[in-house]
Amino acid sequence: MEALAGVVAIYLVFCFVMLGLSLVQYIFQSLGLYTIAKRRGISKPWLAWVPVGNVWIMGCISDQYQYVARGLNKNKRTLLMWLNVIMVVLLGLYTAFMVTMIIAQRNGDHMMTGALGIMLLALVMFAVSVWYSILVYMAQFDLFRSAEPDNAVLYLVLSILIGGIVNAILVFICRNKDGGMPPRRVVEPVAAPVEPWQGDM
Repeated sequence: MEALAGVVAIYLVFCFVMLGLSLVQYIFQSLGLYTIAKRRGISKPWLAWVPVGNVWIMGCISDQYQYVARGLNKNKRTLLMWLNVIMVVLLGLYTAFMVTMIIAQRNGDHMMTGALGIMLLALVMFAVSVWYSILVYMAQFDLFRSAEPDNAVLYLVLSILIGGIVNAILVFICRNKDGGMPPRRVVEPVAAPVEPWQGDM
């Protein structure tokens, strides 16, 4: 009995540590994206604190960099947001299928078509998650290039290999930097031409 209590205690400590790390990661990532978006004039920077909205903001930062630095209109923000929504819906469907399968198995039913459906859904989820991950890393690379172009590749490699809290800290480090952004063009006001009848006064 004592061994079981020890295992439960270790599990609870592990859960609290993971929850704490997730919270720290969320704060660093959101604060970094919010600061960059606000400083660069991106609309609704507070979305950095909202799930799905934070992906929109990262896409906006990437799109702004691609447009300002290269003149390209990528519209990554919309694609990232919809892929995120699709992943959430697919995860919900997958969970519902799994619960249905467990209930059917307990009742003694054999649902071969249900198992095939779950496998097909898992494959679709995998394909969407790979596509989504690639786009997220592309957007992050644009963010890193816009902030610290000399370290962008290193930051991206660390984000891919370690991810999680390291990725959030790197975004936070970039929050006040614009090393890769072209200088803003200042439009000089054009003086109205002096008409002959106005003369010099």
